[in-house]
Amino acid sequence: MGARWQVAILGSLTIVVTAGCSMFDSRGVDLLKPPPPEQMRMSTARADRPFAPSLRGGSSVRSSFSGVESGYAIEVQDHLVAPTQKAVDVEVAGAAAFEVREGAGSVTIAGRTTVVTMGATFVVSEGEKIRVEATGGPMILRAYQFKSQ
Repeated sequence: MGARWQVAILGSLTIVVTAGCSMFDSRGVDLLKPPPPEQMRMSTARADRPFAPSLRGGSSVRSSFSGVESGYAIEVQDHLVAPTQKAVDVEVAGAAAFEVREGAGSVTIAGRTTVVTMGATFVVSEGEKIRVEATGGPMILRAYQFKSQ
């Protein structure tokens, strides 16, 4: 007898909830209609300093700052390594300190590979080769490069 009461109560409750939900009005709230075609224009905004693709298939690069001071050439560059690229060589003019600004991946310096994530920093001495591979998504590195003039 107890199971019949549970089925009856559950059935009644289902009918009440279904009827209650269908009785309420949306109070005039509806999805937004698309704008007229004359108002649908693409944005003309452009990045101030976009990444320039590397000619050798390496990382895309943009320069944020460069100058010569006290016999040293100083340049700050951002390197974008796409996740679809395999390991790419990053060209460094002189010594450099790198900061991983976004993403994660692996960095190989002088034959030693290290896994890096956002916030990690590492240095490269003048003449050392650096190879970078992004994992999971794009990786952006900021390079602070120094070279004696």
